[in-house]
Amino acid sequence: MLASALGAAAFTIGGMITEQDGIQKLMSGQVTLGGWEAAVGLLLLTAGIYLFGYREFWPRLRAFQSR
Repeated sequence: MLASALGAAAFTIGGMITEQDGIQKLMSGQVTLGGWEAAVGLLLLTAGIYLFGYREFWPRLRAFQSR
């Protein structure tokens, strides 16, 4: 359960940082690099929130609480 929580947090934080950097690059005119970073940030956010958080961590937490 701890590994799922740490993985979800790491991917979510990494996704937020990458997404912010990508948006800043897009705003400054670096369209190719900014778009790529924004897409990778979105993938990291999806992995962190949905795959690790919602599908892995949340069911384990609920099972742990029901003991």
